[in-house]
Amino acid sequence: MTAERLRSLAVDEIRSVRLWTARSPLAPPDALDRLARDVDPSVQWNALINPNLPDTALRWLADVEAKKAGTRWFILRERIVHHPNVSEALRAELVAAGACSCPQSCGRDVYARQTSTVIE
Repeated sequence: MTAERLRSLAVDEIRSVRLWTARSPLAPPDALDRLARDVDPSVQWNALINPNLPDTALRWLADVEAKKAGTRWFILRERIVHHPNVSEALRAELVAAGACSCPQSCGRDVYARQTSTVIE
């Protein structure tokens, strides 16, 4: 599947196509960025758990959730803080806001545990 085809699937009107594209390890960063901004929260979530989601999209998702929730909840931000593409600046902001309950010991390997579909 080409990057261009995945870009076109990222804006498909059929939700399941966008969900599949958001989970694709071949989806280019700009397509994932678009999917992270999708109106469907499930599409956003699936883009978030893709390890190739760029930091710009992570920042956008964190900002949107912060505006909605403040410090009441950190559903997206607790995943973002451990995402492999999160910038050190955004990670530091999220840790300071309380998005990570284990900032001294967890490291980024938490992302793999949070998104794994394998039962240990």
